[in-house]
Amino acid sequence: MSDLSTIVTNNQILKLSQAGIVSLYDLITYFPYKYETLYDFDTTNIQNGRSYLITGTIVAIDTIRTYHKVTIQSLACSKQITGLYFVKARFVRSVYRVGVCVQAEIYISNNYQTIRSMAEFKNQQTGALKLGKLPQCDIILPYYSKNGKVNTVLLRTIHSRLNDAYYNLDLTGLIPSESTIPSSISLTQVHKPTSVQEPSESLRHFYRLQVFLKLAAHKYATTDKETYFGRLSSTSRDYLTSLSELLDYELTNSQKLAIWNVVTSFESRDISSTTHERRYD
Repeated sequence: MSDLSTIVTNNQILKLSQAGIVSLYDLITYFPYKYETLYDFDTTNIQNGRSYLITGTIVAIDTIRTYHKVTIQSLACSKQITGLYFVKARFVRSVYRVGVCVQAEIYISNNYQTIRSMAEFKNQQTGALKLGKLPQCDIILPYYSKNGKVNTVLLRTIHSRLNDAYYNLDLTGLIPSESTIPSSISLTQVHKPTSVQEPSESLRHFYRLQVFLKLAAHKYATTDKETYFGRLSSTSRDYLTSLSELLDYELTNSQKLAIWNVVTSFESRDISSTTHERRYD
């Protein structure tokens, strides 16, 4: 993570390393487990089960034991919303006062509003918002599995600071030129999507790459080619199971089917031709 030392703080690097994220590759391949649309509060009818982005002024704030009851009035319209902000930090009352302009992410559940995150909105002239988007447009937010002190808020913060160039995987010379796997894979849209569909293509290319590398490793690690192919033809299902166990993530059914198709054609074809002749997700 040394090449990110000017972007990521020492405290953040410590948290990442404790979670096993010790390189840039580890960071960009720590994928979200889901995405959620953050709707614009000013232009959307409020519905249960949705998150909304509001940029406005605090008109009331009350502290009740371990949480804060905050009322925000939108800058763009006259609508107000009151949400509960469950943050124990002492700075809340000193930073978030009546009259302060903030941007907040509010989740609505059975008419119960919870402020998931909130930040002071300082620059109204340039529209430089906390989430990196202008108002009046929906935002796609990634959610990451918690691992020690690494959570969604931390990873979103780090990814918001990374240039798109950090997400490019250069595969030049590694992948056969005829392969369906591109010579460069960008994971930018996995962590910074602008639509729900965008992460899918990047992830498909990445998983194709993982299957290719795992199968290639198995092939070239076996010196006795005859024994290798004999093992495939006689116990292909056992081989598929053992291959799945070597992966660092759980395979989907479509990925298992893709590997099965590759394995069953391995007896008569080279891995490079097999990979680029079969498209799989």
